[in-house]
Amino acid sequence: MPRNKKNISISKKYKYLFTDVFGDTPRVKVIELLFYMLMNSENEPPKTYISQISRFTKLSKSSVKYAIDDLIKNKILIEVKEKTHAKYPKRFVYIDRNNQITNELYLLYKKIYNSFLI
Repeated sequence: MPRNKKNISISKKYKYLFTDVFGDTPRVKVIELLFYMLMNSENEPPKTYISQISRFTKLSKSSVKYAIDDLIKNKILIEVKEKTHAKYPKRFVYIDRNNQITNELYLLYKKIYNSFLI
């Protein structure tokens, strides 16, 4: 699977919007980052991996991995492992757009984000 070559830029001044409502947890930050990436993508949900999420959220890789595992278990994220001969291949994750809860959260995020811009 090809890597996501699109460069995602997140301002250092980016203020997490969901943390005020849902609490300041790694899970909330991961979901919000993926919603932000989804909102700025053209067609399909962007696939990203743990290291990239860790770098953008400034969370440890283990915290991101734990949050991602929980979100996959709850069917909010979908995981695709990179096809390689490596013992531990990279794990790409993206938002499950077929999940009703995810879609409702995404609509809420877009509303909050758009009201924040006004």
